[in-house]
Amino acid sequence: MNYYIIDKTLNPNVIGSDYPQAYKFIKGYDPRGPHALFSIYKYWNSFPDYIPNLDGIMLSGTAKQTDFVSDGFSIGYIVSEKAKNIIEKYNLYPHCFYPLGLYIRKVKYDYFLLFMTSGYSDFVDYKKSTFEKCNLSTNEKDGVVSVDSKKKST
Repeated sequence: MNYYIIDKTLNPNVIGSDYPQAYKFIKGYDPRGPHALFSIYKYWNSFPDYIPNLDGIMLSGTAKQTDFVSDGFSIGYIVSEKAKNIIEKYNLYPHCFYPLGLYIRKVKYDYFLLFMTSGYSDFVDYKKSTFEKCNLSTNEKDGVVSVDSKKKST
């Protein structure tokens, strides 16, 4: 069986001089709104029962348009339709593609958010790791939490 890794690059010849390529929103888009981008932060082991409203992501001014767009949201991968069509040919961890409007100089391009449930938790050495409780939608931190295993925290 072959395994492939999707990796991000910092090469300005590929992505332009802004990294991440997308970290802003168009005027009028509320990422904290109901069913908007930040609403899916809580879905790490499942998928939302709605189609998220992702029509408002803006490519940074000096970033280049690519098939895989780096972002500052840490939710998934922003991919073009071309990349989506290639990825769909492979056996992936449970995932969904959600439509995403990527705006480049006020022009909308149809992209997708590749959203996968978190499948890496089985590989974490919990006792040797440090965890900090944080509200991802507000970025408020609430201290360090001890976690002994995937199923038990203290």
